[in-house]
Amino acid sequence: DAQTLGFDPAKLGEIRTALNADVLAGKMPGAYLLIGRHGQVAFQQGFGVQGPGQTTPMSDQTIFRVFSMTKPIVAVTAMTLVQEGKLDLDAPVSKYLPAFKDIKIWQKEGDPVASTKPMLIRHLMSHTSGIIYSFIQPTQPISKAWVAGGEGRTDLSAKDWSEQVVAKLPMIAEPGTAWNYSQGLDVLGGVIEKITGKSLEEAIRERVTGPLGMTDTGFVQPKEKANRFAQSQKTDALYYDYAAPKTFFSGGGGISSTAEDYLRFVLMLANHGTYKGVQILKPETLDLMLIDHTSPEIRGKGLFFPGPGMGFGLGMSLVIDDTKQRPANGTFSWNGIAGTEWWYDPKNDVFMIFMIQDRALLSEYQKKNRTWIYDALK
Repeated sequence: DAQTLGFDPAKLGEIRTALNADVLAGKMPGAYLLIGRHGQVAFQQGFGVQGPGQTTPMSDQTIFRVFSMTKPIVAVTAMTLVQEGKLDLDAPVSKYLPAFKDIKIWQKEGDPVASTKPMLIRHLMSHTSGIIYSFIQPTQPISKAWVAGGEGRTDLSAKDWSEQVVAKLPMIAEPGTAWNYSQGLDVLGGVIEKITGKSLEEAIRERVTGPLGMTDTGFVQPKEKANRFAQSQKTDALYYDYAAPKTFFSGGGGISSTAEDYLRFVLMLANHGTYKGVQILKPETLDLMLIDHTSPEIRGKGLFFPGPGMGFGLGMSLVIDDTKQRPANGTFSWNGIAGTEWWYDPKNDVFMIFMIQDRALLSEYQKKNRTWIYDALK
């Protein structure tokens, strides 16, 4: 009962009306929104259909490419190794992947120079490693160097790609000094592969998605589930084939999932690392993920786009000043480039999951969902 959970049913009805109107106007084929509090769902509804020309309604069983919502799952997988003593957050990446021992730092003029600081495991998760994503500023010389250096290769495992490609490329800044959104979580996937001796896909399934019962979450989806795949009305090379076999499992953005599956992951985090009696993380391990790894200097030196009032922990953004952000301080979250998003607000004990497949609409619905949900909270 939404009212018992502290939501105004009339305001929730306004959300329903607005999303239905957007679908009817052709803004998108469909969307899925889930809102909850105190571990219970207050609002869940699919709007429209799974893709252009389809008749299957959008539902909690629709499979979406969640892109960077992969990152928190990979970060949690790594933290299971931390709590087992197999991975050290303060160890150099080179302890696990030796090729990172002699990383170089990009210079605006002249050849890259040797780094004076080691790249640590925690830097990979907090986007302070110096690694980049070339697509964010594609015209920059360093981005062009990354493309030319094989950043986009998919014929290697995450471990081999990390050592044979990324370790040889110039970093944009000394590790720990600037925030730049990056493929650090892809390299973390390589570290996980090295430690476990298994593919990233296997490690995640054994340590996180399997125990949580996230049966529709993975890097490759069976073709027999094709009637559940969400598709964008936009033509874009970004939207990979769900069922295509892979050699490279992208820890930064390769997973697809459903709202129902991802809810299990969010509720595990909301409940201090445990979901329905299954403990993935100890509370103290999760606490390590929720420490802000940024500072005004780190945010100012890099390209920081979580926004005003935000910091960044390990694999997730954090609200650190709720005078500048609608969710309360301590809220942690992340999103995917195609418009998927989740957050958990521990102060108000509110969680949400939103799913679409249209990257042009990501920012718009991030703002709308924050307004809608907090306006509905009494």
